[in-house]
This record gives sequence, C-alpha cells and structure tokens, in this order.
Amino acid sequence: MGTPQLRLIEAAVQCRVRRFAPAEFEGQPGLRAQNDILDRGRNAALALLQHYTGYIQYTVFVCGIFYERFAVNGMVSQRIGTGTGFGNEGDYIADVRNMTAIAPVWDAAQNLAYLQYQMELAHMAGNTAEHGRLSALLATAEGRYDFAVPAYLNSVYPDITTTPFRDWFLQNWASVP
Repeated sequence: MGTPQLRLIEAAVQCRVRRFAPAEFEGQPGLRAQNDILDRGRNAALALLQHYTGYIQYTVFVCGIFYERFAVNGMVSQRIGTGTGFGNEGDYIADVRNMTAIAPVWDAAQNLAYLQYQMELAHMAGNTAEHGRLSALLATAEGRYDFAVPAYLNSVYPDITTTPFRDWFLQNWASVP
C-alpha cells in the first residue's frame, strides 16, 4: 500500500494496462472514513484510479476477516498483515493459545463505549500501535467486514466449495497442544 501502490498504478496507466485491481482491500470502501487510521493509502489509490478512469478500468475486491488472523503464529506466518499492527498471533480479538479474547462491548445506549474510551487513552498517550489495534476491533464491531447476504460469488460459482471457519480453525490448531 501507500507510495509503491500509487507508482504501480501510474506505471500500469503508462503501459496501457486495461484493468487493475488494487492490493489488500479489506472491508467495504464506503464504510471507511476519509481520514481512517486503518486506511494505509487505500483512499489515495482509489482517488488515483478514479483520476485515470478514462485510461484504465479497475475493481476492488473486498475481503472480510481473513481466517489467517486466527492462525497459529498469526497472519505474519503466511507473510501477510505485516504492516497492519495486528498480524501476530493473538493480536486480533482472540488469543487462542492463551485462551483469552478482547471483544467489543456495547453500553446501554448501544455505543461501543469501552473501545472508544480505550482508543482515546491510547491516542492521548501517543500509543499508535494500540490505537490502530483498537481501531480494527471497532471497525469489526461496526460491521465494516460484514458481507451482504446472500454471498453472490458463492451462488455464481456453486462448484467451488468453501471451507467453513470452524473446520479451518480446528484443522489449523489440531497440532497445538
């Protein structure tokens, strides 16, 4: 993401590439704020693609929550998520090995009060890593990674069988005592 992605888009336009898909889009772009801490250059990539819309077609593949966030040794063991701030085992919602979790909590008014309070504390303390981690949890609780039902790609390609999270999770952790 960031500057390398922008240079790649410019090179693709210059070489007359007809179609382009930007890297690592997680969550629906319409649900992100303009100055989102989780952006990591995605809005700039979309703006540049929109600028060149007469020269190149583009699409954005929207990912939900990668199963690998819950993998043994985390996403970094698969060489993904290294710049996210929550790529290691246990960084995102559940620390399976230690059997602990941080779950978003709503107050009586259905606000994510605890997470917002913790984010403010992290921001005031200048703890950008913690602020980013909590931002990801808040985005999850607010539905950024939710998909519309029905899952249209699954109906278009019925011959491709997906692996349910439970099955993947049990197989992934089977060898860990």
